[in-house]
Amino acid sequence: EFQDIVHCYWHDLPNALGENRFDALICLGNAFTHLFEHDARVSSLAGMFRILKPGGLAIIDHRNYDEMLDNGFSTKHEFYYTGENVEARPVVLNDKLAKFQYDFPDGTHYHLSLFPLRVNYMDELLRQAGFVDITRYGDFETPYESSEVDFIQQVARKPARS
Repeated sequence: EFQDIVHCYWHDLPNALGENRFDALICLGNAFTHLFEHDARVSSLAGMFRILKPGGLAIIDHRNYDEMLDNGFSTKHEFYYTGENVEARPVVLNDKLAKFQYDFPDGTHYHLSLFPLRVNYMDELLRQAGFVDITRYGDFETPYESSEVDFIQQVARKPARS
């Protein structure tokens, strides 16, 4: 039973869960890219920072938008969706919007609009929130070749004393 489930916005995490309570926060599945406004990203990371204990880790996972924006879309279907029944591809891709179309075997199509988060920008957001020791992984490996990975994981630490 999950009796302690809390629903809240990321910026409101400290009010819902308290400060300095967690050793790690994991934001997987490209979730952070659902935030389209810079201020929403800043306030969300501030909330995430506050719920972490000193020395705690934040892990933010997102598609490799740098590679998509700079060189076009490709995918290996290796880590997240490895099936062959649903095809996902961007139908709009620019610095402000990555709109993906999901094509299903029955002929239905669904769209998902995301913010194309670049790694240097995300590093800067993490630093501004107070995080240090930011490490990047490509498809869970470091070092990595940017042109060879579908997803980026950025791991940042809350300083031991903040």
